[in-house]
Amino acid sequence: MKKRKKRGGLYAVLLLVAVLGGTGYLATEKGWFRAEEEVAIEGAEARRGDLLISETVRGNLEAKDSISLRSEIERESTVLFLIEEGTVVEAGDLVVEMDVSELEERKITQEIDVKSAEAQFTKAREQYEIQVIQNETDMAEAKLDEELTRMDLEKYVVNDGEWTHELAQSEETIALREEELTRAEDELRNTEILFEKGFAQALEKEADEATVRRISVEIDQARRSRDLKVAYEHKRRLKELNAAVKTAERNIEKTRKQAVARLADFEAAREAASYRLKREQDTLEKIVEQISKAKIFAPESGIVVYGRKKSRWGGGEPVEEGGSVHNRQEVISMPRPGGMTVQASLHETRLKKIGVGQR
Repeated sequence: MKKRKKRGGLYAVLLLVAVLGGTGYLATEKGWFRAEEEVAIEGAEARRGDLLISETVRGNLEAKDSISLRSEIERESTVLFLIEEGTVVEAGDLVVEMDVSELEERKITQEIDVKSAEAQFTKAREQYEIQVIQNETDMAEAKLDEELTRMDLEKYVVNDGEWTHELAQSEETIALREEELTRAEDELRNTEILFEKGFAQALEKEADEATVRRISVEIDQARRSRDLKVAYEHKRRLKELNAAVKTAERNIEKTRKQAVARLADFEAAREAASYRLKREQDTLEKIVEQISKAKIFAPESGIVVYGRKKSRWGGGEPVEEGGSVHNRQEVISMPRPGGMTVQASLHETRLKKIGVGQR
């Protein structure tokens, strides 16, 4: 083990000497330690002139003036028919047709909704008009009731009215009974005279006495009835009639307010039904309008050029039959005479190199 360590150290010293020797030789041959020699630098001649700055970007070549035919359907739709690009068309020629089958189904459903809304509006309108008539009837009945109760009061309290008649009837009843009592008493006296002379029987005398007692009782009853009428019944009847008039007056106001409240409910229902009908009709008109925009016709004669889908890198894929287009997307353009123009996009980091007026 000791002999191996000594031999390894010897090899390391010999390797270091060889490296140092080689490095010295190279430094001498290559002139690493020689003085620097002067050398002339050759280059371009400096002169004044324009500096060319160019940027290569993607762009689209378009006509300066062209007709743009865009999809006016509010949702994404599929192109069913697309006239061949480059075709020369005349005004009114069909150039594009889009799939609106879903809108056709919505149209059928919406027509049903419109019919339902029309029925509800008709019902609400008729109910409102019925309530108007009912309110007029209720108010007329309330006013008639108030007028009749007032007439009842006047009929009772005016001269020669019900109270005067009732009081007079009571007095007349008493007077008639008093006359009857006077005749009955005369009859009784005659019967007593005849009884004393033996010309009348005791039963006849007793009968006349009973008649006098009966009539006397009836007179007392009639007088008490009259007194009760004056003391209580007349006052009560007067209060009842006055209260009936007040109640009838209040009933007119209550009927008026109830009429206003009921009519307000029916009016609100009618207005809501009218608004719903208008909304459903507008929706149907919009669907019909959207369906009518499924076909695009050439507004004038020209050449058909397919529109392209927008891309963040410039021009995109052209519109194709069977593909989809979204709202306001250009489907076809028809260039007009008058030259071409290039539309290109520059990255914002290069805008400082470009100025207005540069080609």
